[in-house]
Amino acid sequence: MESWQDQITKQLRAKGEAVPDLNAVAVSDPVNAVEFLFPHYFLLPSFASMSSYRIRPLGPESCLFELWSLTTVAEGEEPTIPLEPTYLPYDSQEFPPIPRQDYSNIPLQQKGLHAQGFDFMRLSKEKEGMISNYQRIIDGYLTGVAPEKLASATQLLGGNFDGKILDLGF
Repeated sequence: MESWQDQITKQLRAKGEAVPDLNAVAVSDPVNAVEFLFPHYFLLPSFASMSSYRIRPLGPESCLFELWSLTTVAEGEEPTIPLEPTYLPYDSQEFPPIPRQDYSNIPLQQKGLHAQGFDFMRLSKEKEGMISNYQRIIDGYLTGVAPEKLASATQLLGGNFDGKILDLGF
């Protein structure tokens, strides 16, 4: 990994991009494979770039799923700034391969959630804690839990991707 990060740093700097020493950053400010800022907004960092996801519910059966590609570029090579979002259906072939694969599961998941005989879903205590933990934080906001407790619980969840269900203190 160190040699990759070294080469990426050198090559981006040679192109004029203001990129930090990625090996130094990995030591001084390590990041997780997924960085959650709240349950509906997360970053997927990769070397000197990242993807940003924000999911906003529109109702019980729909949401606005925003996907941004964030990267550095050399001065003078900045791309045109989009002035309006591009709206695509969930099954659009214009999405990159990984989101397209993720989205292809949505109709099957929805069908299963509405299947006759499906009464409830149980989360794994060991690997799906993130879902439970963040849902309880949202419930805390909705029920008026003290802001300092909510902040403390949110900080506790940093790096809890695929983690255990935690005691949040409320």
